[in-house]
Amino acid sequence: MKLPISASQAVQNKILIPEATMVKTRRLQLPQDISIDTFNNCPPEGNAKTSAKAESNKEKNQWSIPNDMDIDTKVTLKDVLAPGDDHGRFKVGTPVRIQGYFSEVFKSGGPHGESCNCKATDDVNTDTHINMALTNSAEDVKPENRMVVEVTPRLRYIAGLNGLDWSHGNLKHYEGSCLEVEGDLFWDDAHEGEARNTPIAGKKIWRATLWEVHPITSIQEIDCNKLF
Repeated sequence: MKLPISASQAVQNKILIPEATMVKTRRLQLPQDISIDTFNNCPPEGNAKTSAKAESNKEKNQWSIPNDMDIDTKVTLKDVLAPGDDHGRFKVGTPVRIQGYFSEVFKSGGPHGESCNCKATDDVNTDTHINMALTNSAEDVKPENRMVVEVTPRLRYIAGLNGLDWSHGNLKHYEGSCLEVEGDLFWDDAHEGEARNTPIAGKKIWRATLWEVHPITSIQEIDCNKLF
């Protein structure tokens, strides 16, 4: 089905959050007459070379919006960051709502892109990588104590249809803020051995866990005083 507007048009048309309310967002509403399984010529499995990677990419690229009844409210950021081998700790695809501190926001994929996005490297068609910590303390924001959450191109597009700008540049404004995000839990085993909870000798540890919120489907600023 043809999209109402292309993702590139959404950016060109400067669908922005008003400056005064840049970080005050709401749950996205999904128009019923669109389908973005294939997005800007990239299918949900991306250009994966193996069946396992294709399934993983499909999980990243799903674009349904959970409602209150879907969300497992028992899962918190503290639960996800808890020490210990966390293989099987949660179920992939579980919608959650977590609160924490956005310590770092940047474009994902590097110069070669990711298979989930068919190796695209432009701003519209790449994920936004966000490091989320329990607090802004020096200890909590260390790489080995943070969780990764990500905005995908499909959800960025839907945010644009809702009048919101989830571009890399605009999301960068969230650095140093406390936020509540909703989205699906995802187990990113592409980084096996690089997480504090599942280390492999000789690999660099740069995250606490392989569990992510990926994709993010809602972002809402909250008062840091309520968290720490």
